[in-house]
Amino acid sequence: MNEKTAAERPRHRRGTLSRERILDVASQQFRSKGYDRTSMDDVAKALSVTKPTLYYHFASKEDILLGCVVEAGDRLNAALAEHDDATLPGLTRLEIFLRQYLRVIANNYGISLVLSDANVMSEKGQIEYRNCRKSISRHMRQIVEQGMADGSIVPGDVTLTTYAIFGMFNWVTRWIMDKPEFSLDAVYAQFRSILLLGIRGAPPAAIPADRPAHEGAQNPH
Repeated sequence: MNEKTAAERPRHRRGTLSRERILDVASQQFRSKGYDRTSMDDVAKALSVTKPTLYYHFASKEDILLGCVVEAGDRLNAALAEHDDATLPGLTRLEIFLRQYLRVIANNYGISLVLSDANVMSEKGQIEYRNCRKSISRHMRQIVEQGMADGSIVPGDVTLTTYAIFGMFNWVTRWIMDKPEFSLDAVYAQFRSILLLGIRGAPPAAIPADRPAHEGAQNPH
C-alpha cells in the first residue's frame, strides 16, 4: 500500500493537542534552533507532552517538517486563489504573488519552506519537499512569462529573472523575525521599488533604452 504524503495524511486530535498546534510549535523550534539541532524531545517538551503523543500525529521529525512545508504551500495557494486574477497584466500579477509570498515566508511555516535542507531528508521526503518548491517556482515563472509576453515586464531570460526574484525575497527569512522594526508592508514597498520598477516594461512614451543617459539632462549651471 502506498504511503500518503504529508498533505494527504488525516488531521487527527488526541485530547486537546492538534496537528496544527504541533506544527506551530515545532516550526518555532526549527527556526530558533535549526532543524538538525531540534529533536522530538525538544518539541515534546515545548508542548508539555510525551513523545508518544507526538508520534500519534506524526511518524517522525521529518514528517513534522514536511507538514510545515505543506502548510506554507497551502497558505500561499489559498491567498493567491483569493487575490490573483489571470486576466490582469503579468507585472500586476507578479506584485500580487510576491506580496502574498512574502507574508507566507515571513512566518515560521514559511521559514521551514525556504530554509529547509533537502539533503538531510529521506529520499521520499526530498521528493515531497522539492515538488512543493517546484510548484511555487513554476507558478511565478508562468506569471513572469505572461508579463514578458504582454509587455508589462521587459523581455529577458525567464529562468534567471525568476531565480533573481526568489533569491531576493527568500533571503528575508534569515532576518525578518529578528528585525521587528521592519513591517512586512515596509519591506515589500522597498523591495517593490528596487525590483519591480527595475523590470517594468517601458510605456510607449518612455525614453528609449539606447538613448545616452546624459541626453536631455538639465545643465545645473
